[in-house]
Amino acid sequence: MNSSHHLAAGTRRLSGLVASSLLLVFAFSASGHEPLFTKLHARVTGNPSGNAAGRSVAISDRFLLMGEPANDDIASGQGAAHVYDASTGRYLRALRANDGDASDALGISVAISGNYGVVGAINADGATAGTGAAYVFDLRNGRQLFKLFAPTGVSGDSFGRSISTSGPFALVGAPNQDNNGAGSVFDLRDGSLVSQLACPEASSNDDFGYSVSLCGPLALIGAPIRRAAYVFDVESETLIRKLTASDGVFQDDFGWSVSLDGGRALVGSPDHDSGRGAIYVFDPWVSGTETEKLTDPDAVDNDHLGYSVSHVGNLVLGGAYQADDVAGGAGVVLVFDLVTGEVMRRLTPPDNGGGDRFGYRVAMFGNQAIVGADSDDDLGPGAGAAYYIRPLSGPFPLKTIAKVREFAPETVEADFRNFVDPVIGPSGGSAFCARLVGPGAGRGTTAKGLWYHPPGSVELVARGGSDIFGGDMANAISKPLTNHPSVLLFQGTRKGGGINRLNDGAVFTYDGSNVRTLLAEGQTDALFVGAQLSRFFDVAQSHTGGAADVATVFRYQRQPGRVTGGSDTGMLLAEYDETVLNVFHEGFPVASLGGGTNWGQFFPRVAMSGERAFFTASLTGIGVTPKTNSALFRYRAGDGTETMIARKGDELVVTTGFNYRTFLGETSGTLDNYFHRVIVDGPMATPANNEMLVVNGFGAGKKGTAVDPSQPQVKIRRFLKFWTSSISKFYYLAKLAGPGVNARNDCVLVLFDTSNLTGRVLLREGDPICGSDGATIQTIQRVDVDPYNGNFVVLASLTGSPASNQALLTGRTFAGDNADQFAVRKPVLKLRKGGLYQAPSGESTRIRSLALTNTCDRFGAGGKGGPQVINFNEQIVACVLFTDSAKELVSGKP
Repeated sequence: MNSSHHLAAGTRRLSGLVASSLLLVFAFSASGHEPLFTKLHARVTGNPSGNAAGRSVAISDRFLLMGEPANDDIASGQGAAHVYDASTGRYLRALRANDGDASDALGISVAISGNYGVVGAINADGATAGTGAAYVFDLRNGRQLFKLFAPTGVSGDSFGRSISTSGPFALVGAPNQDNNGAGSVFDLRDGSLVSQLACPEASSNDDFGYSVSLCGPLALIGAPIRRAAYVFDVESETLIRKLTASDGVFQDDFGWSVSLDGGRALVGSPDHDSGRGAIYVFDPWVSGTETEKLTDPDAVDNDHLGYSVSHVGNLVLGGAYQADDVAGGAGVVLVFDLVTGEVMRRLTPPDNGGGDRFGYRVAMFGNQAIVGADSDDDLGPGAGAAYYIRPLSGPFPLKTIAKVREFAPETVEADFRNFVDPVIGPSGGSAFCARLVGPGAGRGTTAKGLWYHPPGSVELVARGGSDIFGGDMANAISKPLTNHPSVLLFQGTRKGGGINRLNDGAVFTYDGSNVRTLLAEGQTDALFVGAQLSRFFDVAQSHTGGAADVATVFRYQRQPGRVTGGSDTGMLLAEYDETVLNVFHEGFPVASLGGGTNWGQFFPRVAMSGERAFFTASLTGIGVTPKTNSALFRYRAGDGTETMIARKGDELVVTTGFNYRTFLGETSGTLDNYFHRVIVDGPMATPANNEMLVVNGFGAGKKGTAVDPSQPQVKIRRFLKFWTSSISKFYYLAKLAGPGVNARNDCVLVLFDTSNLTGRVLLREGDPICGSDGATIQTIQRVDVDPYNGNFVVLASLTGSPASNQALLTGRTFAGDNADQFAVRKPVLKLRKGGLYQAPSGESTRIRSLALTNTCDRFGAGGKGGPQVINFNEQIVACVLFTDSAKELVSGKP
């Protein structure tokens, strides 16, 4: 910093001040929507000149950490790190190694996870002298907990050159280890080595490990001399992707800095384009293809954008430490929006001066950042400093469909009071019920309606008391289905002339212009053999159509001598043009079984995501006993007869010793793969293992069995929900029991893949999420799976601060493979409570809570042609409450 620059109205000058007893934290005033800068200095007892404070920085919700690798208070170049309070910026304490020595360079790298602080010392003694080490501290009191180092090595390995943390784990880079570089993962709870990652195409002096980033099960490691970055599955130590720049050239230093978060990998290339620099964006979860290149439109040669990089969600910080926005070498940090790729703002502190190198290192947590300026000269030439900057905000990534207290389209003097059951369709269109308030809202069912967002403008579909096609009046509106790109399906009741309680229920369609009655209570049809419909138990809307559009299980009105309690249920298939295609009647023969077997009562559920309907019914007739009196069937409209999938009393095809006893629920994917939940009996069945999820006759999940081979005593206690997709992948949410299981970790989301007949854990309560605060999944609140390709969304509460204790995650189970790339199938954090975003008005507001519609039926089956909150394009629909009390219905790709 040039000493001619002043602080806070220019009345205080710090040049040459040695602060052995002063608190060197200064807040620069901000006005309007500008972020607040708080300046952080090291506390030293010796000469601070050349100490390079700010050469490394880290941030969490509670702590700020700044490295000072050339600190010589105890010994020349031994180094130190300094801890600050993230609420106030107040200095807390210094961190020093218990066995520190001259030239260790403690503080060359720093990272935070919860209460843990990890500090690198590239010249410290590890397995042998000078190999490097990293020290784990308790940030609450400064106590050293562990010393981390590679099991083998030689002097100059530079172990500790880079560090990143995620949950209880730390990834430490050693760019010179074995002359090729390496990354080592440690458990911060006990200091043990978990895994070692090596460059798969190693050659001398690649600098593999010069930069590292850890996010959940994935590690991103830069190798700038090779001009590459590598994505690994930490658990299996398997390479998943190699990332390279599409326009990279020799000495671009691609891989100098890396950042992994929110489903994206960012890689800095500070010497690209004559040193102007660039940051490359990749999607390593699917293909590793470069998706964007971030550059500074005002760059000049040797600005070195990408020398440092950090991102949270769609907000990116890119350091250009030699940029001369203020003076030569003063440095600048660019804030990018990943949605648009545009520069949102340029950050420079009020006292930025020539040669300060602001942006040498950057780190983010939530909407707060810390930026190192390792040549700042407040305390002396090259003494260094850091800046704590907050808040930073960008546009909300999802589009607002409607807001509470905003007028309801196509009503007069009525506003939205709240939203009920929002769902999304395959093309991104969404539908939702809402309750109204205002002089024109009316009362009862009149104050509720159904709206559709195609996308485009919001359209009123039906409202209590409104006219619908055919002259009837809509009364009550229920949860909509939007599985067809242009046809909305919903149930409701009618009123008007000739309508009474015996014939007021109906299934409606909406094609963007008209509401039509597809099926109605009291309706007759040639296929109903003189009976009239009385009630609809369950309705499924196919995603693909083709054979039939709609399936429903129904009840007939009872008629003396014609329809009795033994003949009043059935299942039918219909098309949107109101054609009834097929009907299965209770009391009629089961064609596929013959021999006098008849349909009994139909269970009140049906699944049809693709062309085939899946349904369960009781059986009666000759030879039917209490041990064989129900079965699961499938049927495609136009086929000759139904197909029985499984019958009570039958032995499971593959899982011998278990027989079907009770069918509890079923679902299907768009390619008609099916998944059902059953109670079993038989010679191998016990109360501890008598419930299963079944795929093609074999158990995909069984009560009393382990889902994680590493914890064989932790077993499934009961199933909660289940789904399938068109790519032969099956999902279930279950409760666990066993050693170490408690209310904080007893729920698990599992993926069962038929390609190798194995179940793998996608997410478990207690799992860490990305972020330096050390938060973990507390409760899995909602899950939904797209029946096309297995995109899934999870809403969960988190441990930690009440200000940020909820998150929305999404995953893609078509990514990678089930063997050694399973990590890319696990969900990644997309939105988090407490996240700060800019409203269109320019004001900023934070997420207060998130809500998703429950899309599973009361038997736990999801998908099945029912409602969806995520589609095959990864678009979701959700309700978001913000801290400014705005409650919004939003959709899009988070």
